[in-house]
Amino acid sequence: MSFGLQECCVPCSTPETVNIQGLAGEDGDPGLDGADGQSAFTVTTLSFLVPPTSNNVTIAVANTGFMAVGQPLFIPGAGFLIVEAIISAIAVELSYPNWDSNTHTGEVIDPGTPVVCAGWQPVAPSLPAVDNISKYGSGTAHTITGASFAAVTFGTSGAQQITITAAGTWLLTARARVDFVAATFAAVRTVSFKLRRTNNTAGDVANAATAFKTPLSASALTYTALDAVLPGVQYVTANVDDVIQLQTAIDTDPGAGSVQIVEADLVAIYLHA
Repeated sequence: MSFGLQECCVPCSTPETVNIQGLAGEDGDPGLDGADGQSAFTVTTLSFLVPPTSNNVTIAVANTGFMAVGQPLFIPGAGFLIVEAIISAIAVELSYPNWDSNTHTGEVIDPGTPVVCAGWQPVAPSLPAVDNISKYGSGTAHTITGASFAAVTFGTSGAQQITITAAGTWLLTARARVDFVAATFAAVRTVSFKLRRTNNTAGDVANAATAFKTPLSASALTYTALDAVLPGVQYVTANVDDVIQLQTAIDTDPGAGSVQIVEADLVAIYLHA
């Protein structure tokens, strides 16, 4: 009798390798220390004369290894200088920029003076040359009359108004001295003031208004009632010709006499673009 033989194991079609991590070995010996890094400063080894601004000077130093062309440096007694060329390991050509703090032209810098890394002078903001604007009333006083607002107008200087000359943010201030001239009031009256833009879409200037109340008096009053000061406000505009006017009104005219503005000023101070 015969029997057929069969293989007991069939090989995998793709062999698989499994790495089994062994135990950690002993620590090795520590390596050698690395070389020291470059110092971020040096000192002068010979004296030198600080040049005029926008001029160059070559100076001798102990080490130029930390320097790079275009790098700003600071030297006490001289100010700020900029690396223009590294001539050797101990010599460097520097320029003396026209910066605000560089005012030491002609001074002698001694050997042993530190030379250290520095930063750049910040660029000053460029603002347009814009003059402040003002209008001061002069001549015959302005008589306040009527409940509708009207421009404060003097006999000589005319309407109390100014014209804005540049787009940007302005500080507006205004004041008016009010006198009673033989004035009588059957009831308490309200005298009001405001600033108003009269062109470029006319409209009141926000928050630039004030008012006061008169006394009730059958007797004629003649004295300075008050200095009416309007709140200072920031006025922002994109226009270059806004007309700002000081206006006033009284809800009911006095029974006799008058309420007059004998002094007034209107000022615009340019703040920024």
